[in-house]
Amino acid sequence: MRIFPELYGFVIFSEQPLLSFIKENGIEKDLLAFMTTNDEADKLTEAGIIVPIFDVSEGLYEVSLQCSTLAKNISKLGMFKSEGKLSICGMGYLADFDVEALRNREKIQDFSVPQGVFELFCAIDESNQKISLILD
Repeated sequence: MRIFPELYGFVIFSEQPLLSFIKENGIEKDLLAFMTTNDEADKLTEAGIIVPIFDVSEGLYEVSLQCSTLAKNISKLGMFKSEGKLSICGMGYLADFDVEALRNREKIQDFSVPQGVFELFCAIDESNQKISLILD
């Protein structure tokens, strides 16, 4: 599966905590507007519930997940809090954020991961359109 970096970026998220936050805060489907205009959004990233990757060139990217930091040219993204799954989609899809609809349209890629808190890194190979996500 390959995914597109809508608005030149991706977001990595922990689905259940994110959906709970959306419901508890009365956020409709435009999570992008909330994330870009509300100081409360910082709490989501600080808690490791949603982590952005900015400035990704256009293309259809293959995403892989590793559990070590062996990749070259890695960038630290921050903390990621897993409840058993790591999901990634193009940043622009936050503007009409419906997880099931996006998953049905193959706009979200999911990875099973252990529960816990991890340091999250990424390595982007734009010439081969590959992103390696690394949990450590």
